Amino acid sequence: MICMTTDSGANMCFGHRLHLAIEKSAKDPRVDRTVSILKKMVSAFSFSWKKKRELARLQTEMKLPPHKLITDSPTRWGSKLAMIERVLEQEKAISEILKADKKTRCLVPGYNEKDVMESVVKALGPLRDFTDALS
Repeated sequence: MICMTTDSGANMCFGHRLHLAIEKSAKDPRVDRTVSILKKMVSAFSFSWKKKRELARLQTEMKLPPHKLITDSPTRWGSKLAMIERVLEQEKAISEILKADKKTRCLVPGYNEKDVMESVVKALGPLRDFTDALS
């Protein structure tokens, strides 16, 4: 298929309906709390050149991929998954940096948050693969 035209009928909104279904299923207090903490964590790095510099240094030292943190976008469910996966990937370096600053110590993910993040990745990972295949 090269081109597709639609009249915006209800039967043509599969992607939007999938997005709404995923967002609704993720409306769990534990997921909401964890995502809220992660957004604050990513924001702490976004607004601090010192934290960014330290993250780059620790990525090299810990042999982690030199990736930037990803923030969640409310209109793209996949961005939530990408943010969680990136935090899990960089968790050791992130935790070390946040623990060193008494203002950000509270943002270090605990065992509960790690369990939630791993569960979300397990649940949403296959859906990302499915939507990638559709697009």
